[in-house]
Amino acid sequence: EKKKVFASNDWVSCLDWNSQNASLLAGFYNGTVEVLDGALPKDILPSKSIQVVPAESSGSRCMINDAVWVRDTYVAAACQNGNVYVIHANTQAKHAECTNTNGQNAASLATSATCLAMGKASLYTGYSDGTMNTYDLSRIDDHHDQVDGDVHETKKSGSKRKASDKQGQSTMDVSSTHTFRSPSIGGSVTSMSLANNTTLLSASSDGLIASWDLNKQVLTNTIPAGMSKYITDISLCTTTPSLGVCSCFDGALRVFDLQSPVQVVSSILRPNLPAGQNSKAMLCVQWAPNQEFYIQAGGKDGCLYVWDIRSSRVPVHKFENAHGPQGSVTCVQWSSTNDDEFRSFSGGSDGKIAQYRFART
Repeated sequence: EKKKVFASNDWVSCLDWNSQNASLLAGFYNGTVEVLDGALPKDILPSKSIQVVPAESSGSRCMINDAVWVRDTYVAAACQNGNVYVIHANTQAKHAECTNTNGQNAASLATSATCLAMGKASLYTGYSDGTMNTYDLSRIDDHHDQVDGDVHETKKSGSKRKASDKQGQSTMDVSSTHTFRSPSIGGSVTSMSLANNTTLLSASSDGLIASWDLNKQVLTNTIPAGMSKYITDISLCTTTPSLGVCSCFDGALRVFDLQSPVQVVSSILRPNLPAGQNSKAMLCVQWAPNQEFYIQAGGKDGCLYVWDIRSSRVPVHKFENAHGPQGSVTCVQWSSTNDDEFRSFSGGSDGKIAQYRFART
């Protein structure tokens, strides 16, 4: 079963599910995030809009590349302008603009914040210049107790600056505590995934996956999972954290095992296409939480796929035209993976969010 639960005029860039309050977070190319109430059995889910990056004087907007929940109450958004904003989801206070690298304007450096991964208290941010920063958000609740309607902005810079919005609301300026540099050559960080808050995986646009020990803050492994192809997304298995999957621009999903003595891809998943038809780019993938074998993925062919990696030849579920005849599936998010029934969401280039419910096979 598939149904549309939200509609916008701009591409949906990312989704993140909050299981504690059954809320879906969605980021859009127009600089906004939406918080959708997923607990209500309605066709169109009630939503709350947060304008993260206001329209500039030229009328242009700064797109949201990624957004995640922080402690069930805050929203972190990685923006094309290179900044990352952490906003209280209920107060929706305005953010403060600032530079992000050594006092220089982010746009002049052409460095955008591309992806996020949230640990217990640390927010990991990937950038288009191949670096990853760690931001300590452990004091975010303390700061919220001091001011009403707080907005926190993390900067790539090591310099600190206090700022306030037009209403005089205080902001907490968070500087990076550590910087990782991707071993890829000239590649941007496209996606990240955490394993037990001790290992960070990063994927790059040149097809390389890097594994980092967060305790020692060192690079431990690299896997050429993309086979020199652009990796668009990466996800780890929660039941077996050594297993991972990445989606690639050549239309393939590649499964890998971090504990394998030979660091190569263990299996490749591709849609079963008619003869002569080429695969289109896979744009997103996510391993089902608390499930060892199931993943979902989508891409430029407009289909949502659900795979059982034990049978890699054919997907167990396929939803065609998930976002219109010409639309792409740009992001996916599981919401429930019970023993008998799975539920998930997808966002698309048509600006819509769709919800799916299907039986486990």
